[in-house]
Amino acid sequence: MKQATIFMTFLIFLFAIVASDSFSADSSNSAAASDALATSDSQLVSQTLAADAKSSSSTGSLENSGLGMVTNRRKALSESSTLADLANEDVVSPQKETVLVIQSANNESASVSQSGSCEGQKIGLTYKDSVACYPERVQPPKGAPNVVYIVLDDVGFGQIGSFGGPVETPNIDRLAEGGLRYSNFHTTALCSPSRACFMTGRNHHSTGIGALTDMAVGFPGYNGNLSHNTATIAEMLQSVGYNTFGLGKWHLVSFADINYDASFDNWPTGRGFDHFYGFLPAQTNQWYPDLVRDTTHIDPPATPEEGYHLSNDLVDQAIKYVDDQQSAEKGKPYFMYLAFGACHSPHHAPREYIDKYAGKFDQGWDAVRNETLARQKEMGIVPENTDLPPRNPGVKAWDSLSDDEKELFARMMEVYAGFLDHTDEQIGRLIDYLDETGQLNNTMIILTSD
Repeated sequence: MKQATIFMTFLIFLFAIVASDSFSADSSNSAAASDALATSDSQLVSQTLAADAKSSSSTGSLENSGLGMVTNRRKALSESSTLADLANEDVVSPQKETVLVIQSANNESASVSQSGSCEGQKIGLTYKDSVACYPERVQPPKGAPNVVYIVLDDVGFGQIGSFGGPVETPNIDRLAEGGLRYSNFHTTALCSPSRACFMTGRNHHSTGIGALTDMAVGFPGYNGNLSHNTATIAEMLQSVGYNTFGLGKWHLVSFADINYDASFDNWPTGRGFDHFYGFLPAQTNQWYPDLVRDTTHIDPPATPEEGYHLSNDLVDQAIKYVDDQQSAEKGKPYFMYLAFGACHSPHHAPREYIDKYAGKFDQGWDAVRNETLARQKEMGIVPENTDLPPRNPGVKAWDSLSDDEKELFARMMEVYAGFLDHTDEQIGRLIDYLDETGQLNNTMIILTSD
């Protein structure tokens, strides 16, 4: 009899654990309901134990009657009531039938998956009695276009060929000819604030990046991190089923949060990007960049001696991201943010692109300004009566420079032009890839600069 009592005590404890832990239901009443069920099971087993003790039942009969009663009650009552009903029961007697239903097939409110309702989901007493419902991924609208942001750095309005500039940019010009050119579009003329606007569609002060992230001052609008109260386009498109890839320059996180001891919340993967490959601060060496993949600092995959340049690498990675994604689910839309280091300093470009512009700027920057304006008038980009603004007082007149200064600054313009020319070629590689794979006609490409 003592052994039977010990066994039934263990049985009561076991069913209490099962009731309170294994059979959990949604709603705030689940804990109370589980306690009520455990209590009723204990009472049922105790009453059975007492009855069998009076009749001098054996240990076997105690086990059969106690365990059998509880099991049969749970099984028999698993089709008509809910767990919460048990919380309203005063005393559950051996004769009174009650029901345990965790997820009823007839209860629509109990069938919820990650992306919406799951009709028919049921968790029964056994696997055979249960109906599975797997979470579904959010599906993008049918035919939704791919979206590609291409962001250049420190590239002025009058430097691109399709806007009358002196640099050869045939691939950017190809986009302009097949799309729209905005000739009255304004940025903040600073890296971080402009990018905050591009990414959110909001005024840069309202995003927390009213100035460069490197110059955060700790006041509202200038704290150096992109506010989580302002959604990025990556977050918005990700929420409707797009895959999102960020490549190149980020510059939307405070300098203090770039290292491993900081949070990743404001890194690209914390702001809506599935993957990121690029650099976090304002600038990096184009030959030996400080690279990050997702949230891990990595070394460049090759050296300059092996032909490495960051602009080439970014487009290689962009193509690989899309290849991998389309291989997994062909036709699924994606958002790509491709932000080149060009033409921010340091101005690093292969020599053949630089030498292509040798002597092209020997006339000096004052003459180049006038030549550019004349081309813009001829192309209809600016009105015929447009005048140049006064020269920046911090920039000397070209004619006032020494011969050595003229040679130096002419060479600097050649390097800049070669950098942009080389970047244009990489943009062309991406366009060609999209065209060859049949994606170009369903891809919206937006090219801008900060």
